[in-house]
Amino acid sequence: LWNLAQPTAEPTILRGHEWRVLSVAFSPDGQTLASASDDQTIRLWNLIQPTAEPTVLRGHEASVNSVAFSPDGQTLASGSSDQTIRLWNFTQPMAEPTVLRTHEGVVLSVTFSPDGRTLASSGSSASFGSIGNDVRLWNLADPAAEPVRLSAHEGGGRSIAFSPDGRTLASGGGSIPFGSAGNDVRLWNLADPAAKPVGLSAHKGGGRSVAFSPTRQHWAVGSDDGTVRLWNLAVPASKPTILRGHEAAVLSVTFSPDGQTLASASADHTVRLWNLADPAAKPTALHRHEDWVQSVAFSPNGQTLASASADHTVHLWNLADPVAEPTVLRGHEASVFSVAFSPDGKTLASGSADQTVRLWLFLDQLVEIGCREVRRNMTLAEWRRYLPGEPYRQTCPNWPVHPSAVGE
Repeated sequence: LWNLAQPTAEPTILRGHEWRVLSVAFSPDGQTLASASDDQTIRLWNLIQPTAEPTVLRGHEASVNSVAFSPDGQTLASGSSDQTIRLWNFTQPMAEPTVLRTHEGVVLSVTFSPDGRTLASSGSSASFGSIGNDVRLWNLADPAAEPVRLSAHEGGGRSIAFSPDGRTLASGGGSIPFGSAGNDVRLWNLADPAAKPVGLSAHKGGGRSVAFSPTRQHWAVGSDDGTVRLWNLAVPASKPTILRGHEAAVLSVTFSPDGQTLASASADHTVRLWNLADPAAKPTALHRHEDWVQSVAFSPNGQTLASASADHTVHLWNLADPVAEPTVLRGHEASVFSVAFSPDGKTLASGSADQTVRLWLFLDQLVEIGCREVRRNMTLAEWRRYLPGEPYRQTCPNWPVHPSAVGE
């Protein structure tokens, strides 16, 4: 549990995985964190008691590359290099998962539709495939039924995303890790998934990351060629706006909650912020990382951006003044692959090649926990010890000011 007012303090470290942590996801209620690893397991962490032993989900026979919760929080989907997807039903915790087996190669990504009725999965025909073409739609009312196959990529479908209304699926193709074939992006109308998709073959390298804006106005694709392409969803077949500035592959893209800013993370060690009111304008470049930036995430209130890097750190950028020095969260001992905020924005999770997940709590969450556990306000001596120079105040509103601090 990391106090972001004191970023040099030690966080609570969630240990248990025996190899790299590749993906993390919060449940919709924010009470559970799922982590997926090369060690072939998924671990479920109770965030009410994060130091308790996690629930370990076993069954995959190779790396687990992606995990996603259904919108109602009752199902967890996991995609693996063992060519399977597993659906874990939390309403029947003792039941065996449903195993979906029709993929012919590694499963790279899984995601639920906004209404929870459909699961999309993407994959490649080989661990480092350059010829796979594997995007599928599963009807969760009958998951054992044959999925709809969307097979139009020359390279494995590495990234998939539903539009906010669930009517459109975007998929990005390309070889791994840098696209030599299959540099296209596809936009599928899910009212008629068998119809030919809108093909957007504008990249010199594979489409590495895709994202829809929450306002349903745009969708963005980050590419191996160092560009971000921004399409108008009202006219998806039109030419995109090409956002230039990165000097290496764009590994992650995400929109701010209000849809006005796009963040992109790159192997050039930078994050860039694009103002979508004027996307042709020069972006704000954030330069403090010392290695690839592999994942970016906005806080739910849009005030903070988190970036994860191969330099072993997570950076927190205050978007009121993004060029100011970021808060640097240190502690991971290897590359950080993934970051995610909890739905309430009070917790940030990071997954790393050091086999750990770390939870970083914001100050108000730490205060809430302290009040609940101690059931009193701080003494004047405690306040002066832990918050020197700060004027004393009542931090636990349901408990009286400590007698030693009356009159302060």
